[in-house]
Amino acid sequence: MPERFVKQSDDPVADLAELLLVMRMQAAATDDALHRVERNRFNLLIVHAVAAILIGVLLIASKAALIGPAWEYLHRLPLFPYSFGGVLAIGGLVLLPGSLARSARMELVGLGIIYLWYLALAIGFLIPVVTWTWEAAPLFLDGKPLPPKQPTLYAWVVYLHLAVIMRVHIWTLQKIHRLEKAAREAEGPPA
Repeated sequence: MPERFVKQSDDPVADLAELLLVMRMQAAATDDALHRVERNRFNLLIVHAVAAILIGVLLIASKAALIGPAWEYLHRLPLFPYSFGGVLAIGGLVLLPGSLARSARMELVGLGIIYLWYLALAIGFLIPVVTWTWEAAPLFLDGKPLPPKQPTLYAWVVYLHLAVIMRVHIWTLQKIHRLEKAAREAEGPPA
């Protein structure tokens, strides 16, 4: 303990009491910070769950607007957009009650579904970008007109970063689960 927190006196009992008070204050501050971090993580999971439900439902409702080069690959999925939007909504519908109930298993399943959905959408948007860029690069270098139907170049990055965020939530949840399990094992069986 740094000297600035504990005054040295001739009374060892007073010194010990002051040391214990400082330790209690630091433990309370640490506990508050941990509760704040956990609350923030919980709030983010709720936001992701609600967003997944809304995006899934709105994707299905936007069927007529899902046109263009970026959507052509995704239209190859059976029952698109119902199957694709439905999967995301299901991920949110698993994550939401799992988060509210603090069920790590349900949180992992919901996050896993949402993660795979964002990753699939990122790949679905990346394929036409790569294809178009492959065709456009030589034309651009020769000063010729670029091929028509340029896909949206940024969309795959938006969904890839969302996939990465979901993966970070999964890693965090797995780490918390491992640490909690190790703490329970260290305590031993109940008496």
